[in-house]
Amino acid sequence: MKREELKWRCEAMNGPLKVLVVDDEILACEVVEKFLSNEGFATKSARSGEAAVDEVKTGWPDIVILDIRMPGMGGLEALRRIKEIAQECKVIMLTAQYDESTAYKAFDELADGFVGKPVALWELKQAIETALASGGNEEGASINNQ
Repeated sequence: MKREELKWRCEAMNGPLKVLVVDDEILACEVVEKFLSNEGFATKSARSGEAAVDEVKTGWPDIVILDIRMPGMGGLEALRRIKEIAQECKVIMLTAQYDESTAYKAFDELADGFVGKPVALWELKQAIETALASGGNEEGASINNQ
């Protein structure tokens, strides 16, 4: 999806797409938020799986960028709960410790994408575009191994 198409899609949905960035690493959240904000998304951050679930309950995010390994509620449990609350919410998983079994567990739990850390911002943007274009965690979802 080209930037112009993404911008049109956002405007058609009454404003920019809202992305919640969830990571216990503050710097990671700040970098991703700044990049996505510059790309035309509205952004917020959360530092835990529990906070992410609470934010989804408000109905705010369209997309959640979710780290898998965090203290407290991990990303896979947060993913399960997010999809119970808002199945239409797109969720892209992030992890520094990539392994195929974790990626497949994430897709079994209805993840819409998977990106390794450190995050190449263009890969994250591509994963978001793929998730939006696919309409769900179908063949369009991608596993990007760093």
